[in-house]
Amino acid sequence: MRQLSYLSSALILAALSAEARAVEVEPTTKFSRIEAGSAHAFFAQTPAALSTLLTNNNEKIVDVHVAQASPLLLTGSTVKATHPYSAASWWYSGQTAANVGTELTNHNARLTNLQGYVVDGQTRYVAAMVDNTGSNNRVWGWFPDTTLASLTTHVNNTGDRVIDMSTWVDGSSTRHFSAVTIANVGSDEIEIPAGAPQWQSNVTAAEIQDFLSTWPGSRVIDLESRGSGRFLVVYAFDANEPNLATNNTAIAPDSWFYKGLTSGTTPMYERSISHVTRTDGSRIIAIQPDTLNNQGTQTGYGVSLLRSQALPMMSALPANNNNGLGQFSYLDSRIRTFMRQYGVAGAAIAIAKGDRLVHARAYGYSDTELGADGTFAKPTTLFRVGSISKLITTTAILQLIENNELTPVNTPLTLNTRVFRDIIRPYLSLTVADEGTAAFTPGGGLEAITVEQVLNHSAGWSDGSIGSGTPCVGNPLVETVCIASETGMLTTPSCEDLIANWAISDQLARSPGSLGEYSNFGFCVAQTIVDAIAPQGYREYIEDNIIDDVTGADLIDNSNRPQLKPSSDTYVAASWEAHDYVFPQEALVPSKLVPQGATLVEPPYGGVPMFPGLGTGGWKASAVGLLKLATSINQSSASGQILSAASFSSIFDPGNRSVTASGGTFGLGTEMNVGSGDVYKTGGVAGGGGIVVFKNLLNTYAAASCSNCITWVALVNTAAGSGGLPDPPGGINQAMIDALNNPTVLAGINNATVDMFPGYGL
Repeated sequence: MRQLSYLSSALILAALSAEARAVEVEPTTKFSRIEAGSAHAFFAQTPAALSTLLTNNNEKIVDVHVAQASPLLLTGSTVKATHPYSAASWWYSGQTAANVGTELTNHNARLTNLQGYVVDGQTRYVAAMVDNTGSNNRVWGWFPDTTLASLTTHVNNTGDRVIDMSTWVDGSSTRHFSAVTIANVGSDEIEIPAGAPQWQSNVTAAEIQDFLSTWPGSRVIDLESRGSGRFLVVYAFDANEPNLATNNTAIAPDSWFYKGLTSGTTPMYERSISHVTRTDGSRIIAIQPDTLNNQGTQTGYGVSLLRSQALPMMSALPANNNNGLGQFSYLDSRIRTFMRQYGVAGAAIAIAKGDRLVHARAYGYSDTELGADGTFAKPTTLFRVGSISKLITTTAILQLIENNELTPVNTPLTLNTRVFRDIIRPYLSLTVADEGTAAFTPGGGLEAITVEQVLNHSAGWSDGSIGSGTPCVGNPLVETVCIASETGMLTTPSCEDLIANWAISDQLARSPGSLGEYSNFGFCVAQTIVDAIAPQGYREYIEDNIIDDVTGADLIDNSNRPQLKPSSDTYVAASWEAHDYVFPQEALVPSKLVPQGATLVEPPYGGVPMFPGLGTGGWKASAVGLLKLATSINQSSASGQILSAASFSSIFDPGNRSVTASGGTFGLGTEMNVGSGDVYKTGGVAGGGGIVVFKNLLNTYAAASCSNCITWVALVNTAAGSGGLPDPPGGINQAMIDALNNPTVLAGINNATVDMFPGYGL
């Protein structure tokens, strides 16, 4: 048996006994899957408080760090002391190296964590150890005060694997290191790629992410702050995770690293670390207080996570499907990698060739309360789709035009109908005087705006400047509380309220038709057009003539659930809906609902009022339901169409487009990439979003037919994209674009022989 030593004279041996005992083998990689809810984090606990926590919860230490040396406060993570972590364990604080050695001998134990620190000029240790006898016996070593050069020499000479390191600075500013190693043999053996270091001693979070991307299968298993945003990091490797860049069958890693997460210092931040563990279905395997500068200004925590259970994928495929699922494995890996990188809980995709659904898949969780009904996302799970709602609203208006419906002044509705003159003013019983100077601005102002200009974002509104000169300047759909206060409204303003009592008298930013500028308020007007012309009103018209005709309310629905999140942090969405998640860095915001404006809420739960702007961004849809809607308007088949060929063509007709100041192009309720030929609509709203794409439509649509067009949908239940936060709807778009450029995936789409829509009752 190899004897291991460290630099000082003390020698601590592992493998103290080969006697067989009924002791469960304790994992040494930290990779073991456990049941959800079986792991926790603790922050700035005294040793006594931590002991109580461990005893009361039957838990043991996975990772521990000194948050404060005097009086001693500890931060770290725990795991249930049950399978596979049921071996006997002990921990100590305030110990000398000799004391630690004595306890190891007394318990026939080996170290799992060793954290050095200095108090009153003396080096002390926090040590966590487990039984090292019988089947749990390991060859191991520990180095309470070493140098990186000496540790490098040791692992090079022995082939051992480092499982724990710590670093601290003494009173003379000398940096010290400790380490725990284990023999990399037998069941503990992990293949370390040639050239890959086991640790990095002074790296930034960005460099850690680069390492994880460069070395597939690598995981952070220990993390130590060196201040100024730099870390000492220990890595391990999983040889079963091939390189995504070279292997189309790779599965995305189930571990990842975050920096800057906050702890539970206030209720507002309590959700930060708990958010990523819930959202990812993961547990903490390494946590380290991070600092902004050498003075120790606290900015958050670096955290390494391992998914507690494998990320689920749900397809609910018909039994007779033979569309070659193996050809979509690269797509699966790209979506799962995107979810890991962006911290997304759940996602769903669906792809059609012509009018046939050829692939549908959902990933992750519709709600991360594992074990609850509806835990796993499905292709039929409803997600908030945000501004994809504008395509639904546009479809309704084009149907009304097809049906020769009359305006309030008894003229047929067309794309050239004057919106305010012929629809809004008579419908809301307004007068020219109500419109004020806005009716007489250059180019005709409100009087000149047409239906086409509302739908292609060229009506002249600039959402950011509506209400200029008032405290409520900005997008009226998010300034609802302020507008209600200014106008005396006692409830959340509707679109009709916003038009009649607020924006009607505001100056346009430019002449109608002169330039495209994205306007959410413009689609509040579009919604009111449908309200004014359809006898049953906007919502009921959509339900009767689009949803019921295409999918039924279980696959597309309005966001009519309560806006305020229930007080319980274990809120579980209905089984058919996706729970709407926020990023851990997102701050609570004042509610936009009236009269609850003083209430602080998470953004999905009142931070954006959904019901006033249903036509702007208030619909929910499943991936397969939204795709069925898309293929029901794009002339991909001779039957089941809810728009004529002429109406569908008008969406992207060059004569109906607008161009933005930056060169972007809007169609009717859509956007387009003239270079690639894609026509698409993105959406992002607090708690969800996604994209629907008519791929290469501008180049392939011909003879009123889209029988060979590829159309796809991708949805997520997490969205932010502002304040430097990730943009999941944009991220899944890029992942899909990359996957659909893969020859194997593209062949899978083109060679698919089965229509899966009937399997979903469509």
